[in-house]
Amino acid sequence: MSYELIILLIISNFNCLIIAFYLLIMSLPKYYIMFNDDEDWFYCFQILPIVLMLFAWSILHPKQSLYVRNQLNIEKVPDEKIVSFIF
Repeated sequence: MSYELIILLIISNFNCLIIAFYLLIMSLPKYYIMFNDDEDWFYCFQILPIVLMLFAWSILHPKQSLYVRNQLNIEKVPDEKIVSFIF
């Protein structure tokens, strides 16, 4: 496993844990009223972790999943033949 992938997994798992903990606490009636009275709780524990995960995925995206033309072993041919070959 690469260093970037380990960091990405740690960030994603930590943010999922924050969201799960928020939803667990919100399921209790006493805290449900408190969380619904103030919108900042929703943004802090629901939207912010999702945005952080998306940002981390865009920065640390595994490069192996992206195709490069040289990896496909395609010789230099007109574009219409390449499109029909790839799709």
